[in-house]
Amino acid sequence: MEEDAIHDFIELTQCRDRKKAERYLRESHWNVNYALNDFYDKEVGNFFSTYKDVPQDNVVYPPELIHVFDQYSEAGVITFEGMITYIGDLSLSIDDLVTICLAQLLGWENLLAPITREQFLAQWFLQGCSTINEMKTVLADLNGKLEKDRGYFKEIYMYTFPLLVEPDQNKLDAASTIEYWKLFFDQEKKYPMIIDQELLDPWFVYLGEQSENMSVTEDIWKMVYQFFNRFRSLGDVKQGYDEMAAWPILIDEFIEYLQDTVPNF
Repeated sequence: MEEDAIHDFIELTQCRDRKKAERYLRESHWNVNYALNDFYDKEVGNFFSTYKDVPQDNVVYPPELIHVFDQYSEAGVITFEGMITYIGDLSLSIDDLVTICLAQLLGWENLLAPITREQFLAQWFLQGCSTINEMKTVLADLNGKLEKDRGYFKEIYMYTFPLLVEPDQNKLDAASTIEYWKLFFDQEKKYPMIIDQELLDPWFVYLGEQSENMSVTEDIWKMVYQFFNRFRSLGDVKQGYDEMAAWPILIDEFIEYLQDTVPNF
């Protein structure tokens, strides 16, 4: 078993230093998946959670992994409908944030785009996964990373807009945008973006009042992240918000809303 693990590790990483391979595997208790994660985090950087091109020469995918793909595919690809079924079998829903982690892992760049056979097999092969249960373990790890790693949290936030927006559009509708902002800024989920509820509550009330005429571009999506990353409380906004800075109108008008509705703001 150890020799097989060393062979797989070297084959996947192209690391020709056997002693290094053994060290990573031994520290990971001979779990190839965890050893790969550790290796790429330290030697390459940010491998585990992000789609990567895979060398195709002499790659033989496990039959169990091929079977998983075949369960959800049609005509050689997994369509949106197939992905919904697959996501459900992973005990997730389409609006879980860890589903966006899954999308990034697979290189699923838009909800309406199909997942190809090679795309699916190659990425799960690199993770050392062949079964649904093994995939669940990886996704649980990614969810933990989402809760602890601010850089990864931001990465997933930025990945979300192009994933959700329709291919021929450049804006998201208000309802979808608000629901995903609620997911990302949910203070009960213990994500790294910790925002005072006294600032969040009026933000969502304000958005609800604007929703009939509101749509959101990618620039606004990004700027909202920057806003809450910089201003975590009403006090932060009151002391540091510069109306002359290049904030979008949506945020400028939110500040006006705060001035009109929050006592002593």
